[in-house]
Amino acid sequence: MKASVIFDSQPARRSCAGFTMVEVIVAMTIGVVVLGFVSVFFVDALKVSLGVTNNLDIENSIRKITDQLSSDAREANSFVIYKTFYDEGHGDGGSFRNPAEDTLVASYRMQAGESGNCCVFVYNGEDLTPLDLSPAPIERIVGYYLNDEEGSEAIEIKRFDIDIPTAQQANAVEDLIPAALQSSQHTVLVESATGLISGDLFYNMLGRSIVINSEIIYDLPSKNSGGTYNFTVSPRG
Repeated sequence: MKASVIFDSQPARRSCAGFTMVEVIVAMTIGVVVLGFVSVFFVDALKVSLGVTNNLDIENSIRKITDQLSSDAREANSFVIYKTFYDEGHGDGGSFRNPAEDTLVASYRMQAGESGNCCVFVYNGEDLTPLDLSPAPIERIVGYYLNDEEGSEAIEIKRFDIDIPTAQQANAVEDLIPAALQSSQHTVLVESATGLISGDLFYNMLGRSIVINSEIIYDLPSKNSGGTYNFTVSPRG
């Protein structure tokens, strides 16, 4: 009798073992933990990066306004400080543009030891009649003010620079300051700031110098970042 050998033409089947539920849960847990650590790292890194950027922005803003104010003050002949650039918020009622009844325009000027949020530098031309009582002509005015109007979205520091036409150079400085409605046309130097002199930005020191004290504010994702500056400028007289 011959022995018969039977060959199986089907390939051998390999057993494939899958992941158990426990292994899947453990793997997912480890993945979530790792992802959490990575997320915290990136969030912290982002906060540090934004903080550094904001600090640089603050330093640049402080340098910009300090240089600009110092330059304008050195060239000016005099200055006037008002409580605010706008027509509301003056202590005597009315404003330097529209004085209250029986109130002199000069009473809206902050005297030595007083503070306000609007400072105007005055540049005089040559006085052709120095012996009379009329003041020298005003050829130019430069103003800085805190955008403290009620309802403002941001408390900005703004600047205007105006050359005065010859026909108006004999007018009082209050008549030359632009209307409050023109504020939107003025240059924004700092986007968000607050005055630190009893809430004001400018202080009249002895009628000869101006002390500027402010905090510049920038927003971080979780908090505000700010930097203060305090310096003094004096017109040439």
